[in-house]
Amino acid sequence: MRCPVFFFLLFLVVPLTAQDEQPLETTYTIPSAAFGDDRQITVYLPPNYYERPDEKYTITYVLDGHYDPFIDLVVKTIEYNTNTRNYLPTIVVGIHAKSRGWEFSLPVPGDKDDEEYEGGRAPELQRHLQEEVIPFVEKLFPTARDFKTLIGHSSGGTFVLHTVFSEKSAIFDAYIAISAALRPGEQQVVEAAAARLRAGATFPRFLYSSAGTVGEREELFGAGLHRVDSLLKAHPGHGLLWHPEVFSGQDHFTVVAPSVNGGLLALSRAFRVDASVFTDLINEETPDLIGWVENFYAVRENEYGFSDYLPASAITSIVRHLGSKQQFRAAHDIADWGLRKYPEAFWLSNARALLYEEEGDLPAARKAYRNTLVLLERIKEELEEERYLQRRTQLENRLKQLD
Repeated sequence: MRCPVFFFLLFLVVPLTAQDEQPLETTYTIPSAAFGDDRQITVYLPPNYYERPDEKYTITYVLDGHYDPFIDLVVKTIEYNTNTRNYLPTIVVGIHAKSRGWEFSLPVPGDKDDEEYEGGRAPELQRHLQEEVIPFVEKLFPTARDFKTLIGHSSGGTFVLHTVFSEKSAIFDAYIAISAALRPGEQQVVEAAAARLRAGATFPRFLYSSAGTVGEREELFGAGLHRVDSLLKAHPGHGLLWHPEVFSGQDHFTVVAPSVNGGLLALSRAFRVDASVFTDLINEETPDLIGWVENFYAVRENEYGFSDYLPASAITSIVRHLGSKQQFRAAHDIADWGLRKYPEAFWLSNARALLYEEEGDLPAARKAYRNTLVLLERIKEELEEERYLQRRTQLENRLKQLD
């Protein structure tokens, strides 16, 4: 008699669970006036998206969203490193193509209405992104940060470079071109960029471009990357946050994985000071560490209209690591700076108290722990009672030991 009841209960539970689950991946169909047909995009949310309702996400648009092996690699790399706070928090939008070579390519002279016209439809794709996809996504995520990144590989990388150097460069704030197909004899992208730079155009954008070294394609595309790099060096006032990178031993396909990580790490560090940047500054014995950091953020906001601060938890990790290495001056500077940004960061306040204790400055440690107790009372309503009591008991015990 138990089995029917068991299966009946299971039948009830499973549908309810499925209904309660919130999707992290959704595909949408959008009517496109630019192409004259319907187009698809797939939106990928971070795994902890619903657990962090106050998080402000950027949006990352990825070409070749129809090709599962590629988009899966990109999405999972971003998910992992966003979850571990190594990248700017972002939502991914995969752009599906129907004929990628045609859609990513530049137009050529000729009549577009001619049935034999073989020119590309890059202008139509730019219009599709600017007027159809981006407004649609912005309505889905009205609280997202106004910072958009475009990623493309191979022919998609060529489209990325074409867009950043075109009159439409303002569509996106950051561009990542992976092994862009810059073939000899097809230099419209470089030629157009040269013409605009000679005319005094500036591009206040982030641009990362990569290539491998293995195989005929990477020899050609690496040479194209070198031409872009030489062009930008010849016009130092271009305004780009330019990051070229060559991966030795990688071919046209194996270069994708390191390029996604390299490009997004470079992007994050272009707009925020993370543990790696702090480490370099400390090793270089930067005389005014926090002054350098504040100037960095002021310049990014003034010139690019965007910057991003590490979360308090990441700053706390940096402070603890420096304390363990007895680099107390830098640790205190960063802790004080972090608490000015996040005045209610409990664990950062606690880490500062621990610094004083490790230094042997017990009066300062007692004062810092008491300040942390005051902070705990201030944020009491945000915590579960058990967690609040646990933290309070730990602080009180610590003060007793110090006394």
